[in-house]
Amino acid sequence: MGNKLLYNLIVKPLSWLPFWMLYVISDVAKFFIYTVFGYRKKVVLTNMRNSFPEKSEKEISKLASEFYSHFTDVIVESVKLFSISEANLAKRMVSVNSELFDSYYEEGRDIIMVSSHFGNWEMCATFGQHHMPHSTRGVYMPMKNKYWNEKAKTSRSRFGMNLVPRKEAISQLGISDVPVALILLVDQSPHKDKRCYWTNFLNQETAVNFGMERLATDHNAVVIYGDIQKVKRGYFEVTYTVISDDPTSHPYGWLTEKTTLKIEEIVRENPQYWLWTHKRWKRTRREDEELCNVIEKA
Repeated sequence: MGNKLLYNLIVKPLSWLPFWMLYVISDVAKFFIYTVFGYRKKVVLTNMRNSFPEKSEKEISKLASEFYSHFTDVIVESVKLFSISEANLAKRMVSVNSELFDSYYEEGRDIIMVSSHFGNWEMCATFGQHHMPHSTRGVYMPMKNKYWNEKAKTSRSRFGMNLVPRKEAISQLGISDVPVALILLVDQSPHKDKRCYWTNFLNQETAVNFGMERLATDHNAVVIYGDIQKVKRGYFEVTYTVISDDPTSHPYGWLTEKTTLKIEEIVRENPQYWLWTHKRWKRTRREDEELCNVIEKA
């Protein structure tokens, strides 16, 4: 089946279904993806065991099952984004403290709003620009399939989000008379050839993208973290926290590590809502790469 036919006959019609029907599909999909086919089950279980060595196998198994339930929910919720109304999405992706952005906007300060693959990041990426007065730029990694790349861009930009490919992120700050909010997901494993920062994250040596810190210090941009918490099935709340509004005052690595610590805190509280299927620790530290810990951990 071609990409266009798949979209028109399956994906788009599915997006018209009410949420309760989509969640029935999610439950069925979870059974096949987790129980029957075990999609990336080895990766998920290995990641969880290494991250939580204090948990028993029974606890890890329960956590994995809860994760896959959330994972298939995120899939059907992302499909729904192709046709969801703005009013419906506004009820499902609520900001707790969006007034946090107002003073920075009035001061003309650019913002780097960082988050992770937690809760439903796709919903937040589609609607997050409504939480801030800034001109938003959502940074994304282009897909290899051009057809689905365009469909994903169209879905994410339906309500006003401006999307820019990752390689163009560096050119988005300090170029406009209107303050800009650059939105980044920062918990992916860096490309093997990219500069990174090594720290301890979830009990493991972890390579962290350094681009956010470089952008923040070069442009004196305020760094804010968006914590996307699941209230109940299909409903989320975002709480924004300032990581730093004076990025040039910190030593090398501080912004990166502070953000990583924030993500770890959130994941430890509700690990079932983080994206465990990605190979977060596929990169190993070379002898010439230093393990840094500029912030004293409790």
